[in-house]
Amino acid sequence: MNDSATQFRTLIQQVQQGSHEAAQQLADAYGPHVRRYIHRVLSRDLRSQYDSLDFVQLVWASFFHQPEDLPHIDSPAQLVSYLVGMAQFKLLDEERRLHTQKNDVAREERIDLPDKHITSRDPTPSAVAIFREEWDSLVNRQPAEVVRVVQLRYEGATYQEIADKLHINEKTARRTIDRLVRDRQQEDAADGAPPVE
Repeated sequence: MNDSATQFRTLIQQVQQGSHEAAQQLADAYGPHVRRYIHRVLSRDLRSQYDSLDFVQLVWASFFHQPEDLPHIDSPAQLVSYLVGMAQFKLLDEERRLHTQKNDVAREERIDLPDKHITSRDPTPSAVAIFREEWDSLVNRQPAEVVRVVQLRYEGATYQEIADKLHINEKTARRTIDRLVRDRQQEDAADGAPPVE
């Protein structure tokens, strides 16, 4: 058995034993595969209600719910296949739920708001959750003042509250978060996901 296969099996065993570090490594390494799959197949009806990251979070929540009961997984390819299967189930289940008489999205009518600026520019809860998953890799390279903005935002502070607390402009706080998210997206695009063996 080669070293990478041994390392993978060790990582899975650590996840099954409840290691949070191993779980984070697994999510960092294989999360992009799940995100790409969901983004590719998310239907228009679901897109109007959810972001693809909402389903990524659901998949990981189910996967890590009872790690000791995970099936036998020997390779990254098996893991990605298992995660994609979970994603398919979550998407199908939500698609069915949305099309029941009570929740039928086809019955929804658009309400045009008179002021286009009423909607919030704050990130969605799922974007904040993904941002937290990538916290360590992002903040390790940042100056202390940037880390403080990110920490307050993660703790639920509004941009205005961050600005007041740190004596900076609200736009500076917003740009700090936007820049970090943009930098991370560019890194993901440049690096790509790890190869599936």
